[in-house]
Amino acid sequence: SPWFPDAPETVRADVIVPADLPGIGKVARDTGTIFVRTDAGADVAGTARSIRDTGAQVSTAAEWVGTVSAEARATNTVVLWVMLGPAGVYAAIAAVNAVLIGMSQRRRQTATARLLGATPAQVRRTTLWETVFTGAGALLVGGAIAGFTGWLVRQAVVRDVPDAPLTLPWQALSGITAACLVVLLAAAVAGAYALRGGEAPD
Repeated sequence: SPWFPDAPETVRADVIVPADLPGIGKVARDTGTIFVRTDAGADVAGTARSIRDTGAQVSTAAEWVGTVSAEARATNTVVLWVMLGPAGVYAAIAAVNAVLIGMSQRRRQTATARLLGATPAQVRRTTLWETVFTGAGALLVGGAIAGFTGWLVRQAVVRDVPDAPLTLPWQALSGITAACLVVLLAAAVAGAYALRGGEAPD
């Protein structure tokens, strides 16, 4: 079933080519991708060899699907990073801003804790742990939402393509998680040490 590059993907045609067709052994111009289906009991290796002798590249159905899937995944990964890049920068700025504003608005609570006997080191550790737990909660909620959305997309895909493989971008997910933790910890450390201003030593 040949594929016509300039036609919609739904256009297919079964073409029977006689073995004694004039010029069948000559190298033709580039025709794109052509799917060849042999009859039952045919010499598949011999057919592939004869096609390969014309200068064409021959691959099995599984190899072709694997190549196309790998190319599609690579393209999707690039698009994903391009889309997540600006969004990640804005999210990092918002996270740092929220942490620093929250710390600056808690100076009265910090002073109260100091009056109750808490040391500056204890106050800073409390601030760091609050940020860690807040960031972990945000990652869990975001991961749950992303997982549920992915499950919905998966259900829509397998309804049309039951054998579609499931691939998870573990590298991208790990990178995003690590970046979130680094940004939150950096903001927490900066805000915690900013609380030292005007504090008396222990």
